[in-house]
Amino acid sequence: MDTVQSTYEACDRRGYNDEVLQYTLRDESIADILEMTVSKVLKFFENTALRGMLEALNDVDLNYLMFGRLLLTLSGGEYQHIKVSRELHKTGASMW
Repeated sequence: MDTVQSTYEACDRRGYNDEVLQYTLRDESIADILEMTVSKVLKFFENTALRGMLEALNDVDLNYLMFGRLLLTLSGGEYQHIKVSRELHKTGASMW
């Protein structure tokens, strides 16, 4: 049976075609933003609704993660840190 190979030439190995990549926010494309670490995205989206979520990840030392990283690629410890950060940043009643 022949080996199947796929090339990413149309999307420059980033997963987005040129039409999508033409849209930018402060000179950064969607792909550029998703490739940033949490700490860089926190600075990039300094005064937005994303700030709380990003600070939560930063507070549990997950600032090194790529913003666009898939959940299924996280280690068990990283996933636990995310769950803890969500609990710590909930408003209202707390289990602690």
